[in-house]
Amino acid sequence: IRIISQVLKSLGEAHEHKLIHRDIKPENIMLADAYGERDFVKVLDFGIAKSLESSIALTQGVVGTPIYMAPEQWLSMPADHRADLYAVGCLFYQLLAGCSPYERINNASNVHGLMWAHVHGEPIPLSTRCPGEFGADVDTLILSLLAKPPADRPNSAAEVLSAIDALDTREKPKTGPDRALYFGDTMASESDMSP
Repeated sequence: IRIISQVLKSLGEAHEHKLIHRDIKPENIMLADAYGERDFVKVLDFGIAKSLESSIALTQGVVGTPIYMAPEQWLSMPADHRADLYAVGCLFYQLLAGCSPYERINNASNVHGLMWAHVHGEPIPLSTRCPGEFGADVDTLILSLLAKPPADRPNSAAEVLSAIDALDTREKPKTGPDRALYFGDTMASESDMSP
């Protein structure tokens, strides 16, 4: 939760400056021991970030990493900060379940399958993927981040952080040796973080 929360804080700051990242993925999240804090998160590679105030259209082709791209990115439609929140939903799901929310849906192992899954498919709820490990509130939060229409997603990183703060009082989920990065105080392998 600390990692996702820090990613959201970084994105929230960018969004306040009218910047959207457009390529949130594990490779663009660096963990460092900094400022006296273990696993301090740095969000990297704003190379394809766009200003929401730019006169340049944000619909110039499909941009991003397929496994984390919001439906509007796949469809070359205008994207705003909620595309980043969608990617955070994909990443959060992957950290908890060890796989993509669309894995095994309509051949989502290839680009065409991924496009169909992100644009039309329904993500497999965590409660189905990992029965008994996470509460309904975790499912609800992640599914809201993965909503197809941007208007159905949380409106800001701060809103997601508030929802996560409400989760902190709940029992920590079970973890296994193959979980990605750190979740709570549990260290895990990096193998699940590759797309």
